[in-house]
Amino acid sequence: MNLKRLVGWLGMFGLLLLAAPVYAQKIAVNKQSLRTDSTLSAECSRLAKSLLGAYFEKDSLSYYDQLFRLHLLAGNYRTGVQFLREFRSMQPDKNWDGLPVIGIQFELYGLTKEKLSEGRTDTVLMIEEQLQRLIEAVHASSVSYAQQYFQPNIENLVKRKDELISKIITQEGDDVEVKDALQLCRLVLALKIASAVNSPALNYFRKEVEKKFIIEDSLYLSGADGALLSGVVVRKKDAVNPLPVILVFSIYPSAGDIGIAKRAAEHGYVGVVVYTRGKYLSQAEIQPFEHDAKDCFATISWLVQQPWCDGRIGMYGGSYLGFTQWSVQKYPHPALKTIVPQAAVAPGVDFPNYGGVYGSYMLSWLHLVTNNRMMDYLSFNNSEKWSALYRKWFNSSLPFYLLDSLEGNPHPQFQKWLMHPAYDSYWQSLMPYNSDFAKINIPVLTITGFYDDDQYGAMYYFNEHHRYHKQPQHYFLMGPWDHAGAQSSPALEVRGYTIDSVAYCDIDALVFEWMDYIFKKKDRPAILRDKINVQLMGSNQWIHSPSFSSISNDTIRFYLNPTKKRKEYALSDKLVSDKTVLLKKNLRSEDESTFIGLESDLNILNAQNPCRAGVNYSTAVIKDTINIAGAFQLSLNIIPEVRDADFIVRLYEVTADGHYFLISSAIQRGSYLNGSILKKTWSPGEEQTLVITTAAFSAKQVLPGSRLVLNLDIYKDYAAEVNYGSGKRVSNEMPADYIGNTVLKILGRSELKIPIHK
Repeated sequence: MNLKRLVGWLGMFGLLLLAAPVYAQKIAVNKQSLRTDSTLSAECSRLAKSLLGAYFEKDSLSYYDQLFRLHLLAGNYRTGVQFLREFRSMQPDKNWDGLPVIGIQFELYGLTKEKLSEGRTDTVLMIEEQLQRLIEAVHASSVSYAQQYFQPNIENLVKRKDELISKIITQEGDDVEVKDALQLCRLVLALKIASAVNSPALNYFRKEVEKKFIIEDSLYLSGADGALLSGVVVRKKDAVNPLPVILVFSIYPSAGDIGIAKRAAEHGYVGVVVYTRGKYLSQAEIQPFEHDAKDCFATISWLVQQPWCDGRIGMYGGSYLGFTQWSVQKYPHPALKTIVPQAAVAPGVDFPNYGGVYGSYMLSWLHLVTNNRMMDYLSFNNSEKWSALYRKWFNSSLPFYLLDSLEGNPHPQFQKWLMHPAYDSYWQSLMPYNSDFAKINIPVLTITGFYDDDQYGAMYYFNEHHRYHKQPQHYFLMGPWDHAGAQSSPALEVRGYTIDSVAYCDIDALVFEWMDYIFKKKDRPAILRDKINVQLMGSNQWIHSPSFSSISNDTIRFYLNPTKKRKEYALSDKLVSDKTVLLKKNLRSEDESTFIGLESDLNILNAQNPCRAGVNYSTAVIKDTINIAGAFQLSLNIIPEVRDADFIVRLYEVTADGHYFLISSAIQRGSYLNGSILKKTWSPGEEQTLVITTAAFSAKQVLPGSRLVLNLDIYKDYAAEVNYGSGKRVSNEMPADYIGNTVLKILGRSELKIPIHK
């Protein structure tokens, strides 16, 4: 459940904190002036003027991104605004609704400062006047994005500024690297803007909203068992009759939630955001996932009793918000008419463990959502802290279950989750399970991406719905999107891969097209030409089909041939030999070159071979076009020298020019294959057959001249628990349980099956 961007379009706010490029040159700085706020601003203004004469960047987009900020900080307000507008015009995505308001906080600041230099003194009124002109100059569809630029995480900005200043001051000499100077200027400018214009800007937006809408931002209601819940409601003032309600049930309270509810109201609904118990105004204990099914049911029951509700409810949202939609289907409510789960997490299936492997990320996420009634971004965004903690644990003699104690804040939820490594009754109770899916009769639109961290969860819900329901009204949309992109507006470039033009889809707009289809009897969204809609990467085309079986309508098979050519073994269409290939890994080595790395941090398109460790198997050069469409399945015949191991498997296309394209990947604990509830360890020295089915669904056109490469390795990273192979519960294992290198012998009759579309 990756939360790098809780709402996709908020990612554009990262313009404040884009990492500056690395430059070798340095620039003079008065370090003494950085020590106090009273002198910091003037020094950064001087520094900005110096940088304008010293800094250049070949990448024009990055250059202009820095340039407009430096001019604003240097006091060249009109020039800064001009360069900002040039920066907007250079953006590759010309169709995105939010484009006209990118960096609107900088524009407002520059225009305001320019007016002040002309003698205006009524600052607040002037800010509101300038903002109104900016808003009136863009389409209404862009306005909803504007407010978010005036809601930065001030605590995080201050923290980063202070850390950077401390770093600069402690360095020797009277100069600083240009990259650090640029970043300091960015942070100081962001804080100056927040102080100067954010409050009157937000006040303006609120007054504008209040002209047309009724806002209840301190809503109280009762959840299950009388537990207090809270949330926000936004309704149009001119609405005469009751309307359908669009509900978002969330664990992430934010000032921007009024905007989310307002968006629904603008589309002719009542917009409601309600928070899980313990969040916002609720004083209950915060226990993620555990009460949402019944609390959401109680929320819907309350909504249908309100005079402004016509008795019909729709839900949407991504990640955890996707889960809450599915959770209430445990107890289907007759008033709930549709759900649109996007990148939906499935607890116990793909979070907090995936393929049976717990990631350290779950601890930082728990701090994010349980440390206070709102969100603890200060802790969550402290990547240096978490990385240092994970490394400290990895190089210690402590078992994984003590990770929270090592951090200094033992967490009961962390401990509870570790007690349920399989998909057992604890996880089953949180959401529909088995025959529960047969009762889900409402239209569903599932949205996920090939590179969505929670794709496996989204697929679980879809497949279970079809397994137990004879004719579900379930539509499915998938493209080359990551976790954030599947919830909002997909990025045109995802981890180094520029997506096909047809793959861009405004998910925000699609959600309300779907709601209008359900509640207003309008046409079904055009992109949903059939039940299953999948973008075929590399073809600039979509595949539309009534079922996944008609998309994955054939299979190509390869044996893991032990015959080696250069550094790769062969993927052969026939069984050549049953000899073994040795897969060996030292799990206690501190050599990070052998670390696997988080899947979400991997590039999709790589100029060089990214497979640093493990064993590689390669096909011959492909002669005819292949349309891969589905999730690969790897049947491993192994002779282990340990009782258990965690695997990571990646499938690449190696193009004719030598680029490595990540098609799909899988992580799987050997003792918890196929959703097994009981741990099944191995007998060392005895042959085992393991079928890995946790690979991500993908659709990629592979052209003649390419090869397919399978990388197989033992999972090793400080960002996840370490399976030492003793057969004990992995979270309890210690380095002392490790008998030596993890060694597996892979037999040549092991088989890779890749679904294709013909």
